[in-house]
Amino acid sequence: MSTRRVVGSAIVLLSSACASVTPVREYLVGDRPTRQSFQEHAARAVALNVVVRPFLDSPGIGYRQGTVRAGAYHYHRWAEPLDEMIFRAVRETLNQSAVSVVPPSDTNESLQLEVSGFHETADERGRNVRAIIRIDACWRRPGRSAECFTVARDLAVDGDDIDDLVETLDRGLYDCLDELVPQVASRAR
Repeated sequence: MSTRRVVGSAIVLLSSACASVTPVREYLVGDRPTRQSFQEHAARAVALNVVVRPFLDSPGIGYRQGTVRAGAYHYHRWAEPLDEMIFRAVRETLNQSAVSVVPPSDTNESLQLEVSGFHETADERGRNVRAIIRIDACWRRPGRSAECFTVARDLAVDGDDIDDLVETLDRGLYDCLDELVPQVASRAR
């Protein structure tokens, strides 16, 4: 076999392999949809920290299937780190409720959010697809015990594609924030 033929075959194989690459799609939690208006409060400030559990701390959108299988989609990713997207959504929602987010310090009240659910879950066969959102919140004030509470949603995903999942996660996040923000606003000075 000639060198030309080998090189030509290699070029054909490489170009066909490149043509079949699955494109990576990136997603963002969108702008806050129009929701109920919260009561006006005097200007308040809180230091905000958002962390995500290691299972969710990857670029890929997380999933669980059955009781054992878990991972992240390789070709369906968040456009920015999940903790940053959720921080932004919480900050914007708090601002709409006249609570401003300020840098952390010992004199500020603080809100620690741990995101332990922001993923897809399904049964062992990949059916009954649901969006899971769970945020554990701890409100801390200097010299006082922490007040902790959880907001969560377990929502059926209408449709069978990743866009439907992302839309349901987005809606569920803002549903959780509609529950979380009034609790924060009532605690903030």
